Amino acid sequence: MNPIFHQLLSLDEIDPRVNYMNIIQCEPNGVYGPRMIYDYHFMYVMRGKGEIEINGTAYHAGEGDLFFNEPGVVHNILPDPSDPFLLNGLHFTFLPHEKLPYPIGPLEVSLFRREQIVERVSFKDFSGFPNHIDCREDVQVGEKLLAVTREYEEQKRYCKTRIDGLLKAWLAYVAQLVEVGGKAQPEARTKQSLRGVIDFIHAHYNEPLTYEMLGQQFSFHPNYINRMLRAWSGYSLHQYVLNLRMKKALDMLVYTSVPLGNIAALVGYEDVSYFTRIFKKKMGCTPGQVRKNTIPW
Repeated sequence: MNPIFHQLLSLDEIDPRVNYMNIIQCEPNGVYGPRMIYDYHFMYVMRGKGEIEINGTAYHAGEGDLFFNEPGVVHNILPDPSDPFLLNGLHFTFLPHEKLPYPIGPLEVSLFRREQIVERVSFKDFSGFPNHIDCREDVQVGEKLLAVTREYEEQKRYCKTRIDGLLKAWLAYVAQLVEVGGKAQPEARTKQSLRGVIDFIHAHYNEPLTYEMLGQQFSFHPNYINRMLRAWSGYSLHQYVLNLRMKKALDMLVYTSVPLGNIAALVGYEDVSYFTRIFKKKMGCTPGQVRKNTIPW
């Protein structure tokens, strides 16, 4: 099988597939590795403690920790004899493939064949999943992963569609945790302030907004506001506000009879012609075309 190397995607472009899932109760003196795998792999610690070793780095692991392995990376599971791991494991690819060899990998490292790796993915808009993600303060990570596992195990009608959808939603959820907080969760003050910044922008989107204004409002340096907002949304303040304005304008065009000039003013534009140009550039059509319902939705 010819490998597919270095697919460059945005996170929105992934179409992930579950290859194998399980919940495993480790034995107190069990040996789980070293091994390598052909696909991508998450391990979530449901209970217990011990060490997870990935690519030569050992991590102390406990309930709520999440670990990520890439294809061809050596990893090892070392459960604590007095409190061994209960693990939820997920093997997957970011894109669909017709056939995968040994989805969970050979039990011996010496039997691993790198030419059978079918996929390597990097992202345009996401820094990637680190080997260790501390999710101890976010129980939804484990709960959402368990929902995928139950669907996988029960094999109900239409389960494949649900599994793939749940997996993509779960990957996006974890990616948000990684990007927004640097770790799985930002510190309490940062998290509260970030929520406050977003709420403030949504309440004042039709007014002039600057990083300096937000920094003064929330007692943060403007550069820090910029970093927080980009981590949260992937956008600059200007682009975030523009997207919000266009969404609000679209809602009014579709669902109200408010005149175009009034809509422009309500979303922060005194010049109707300028608003029309911005709207067309962003939406691909003019406000008048939306109002007249001349484009297909």
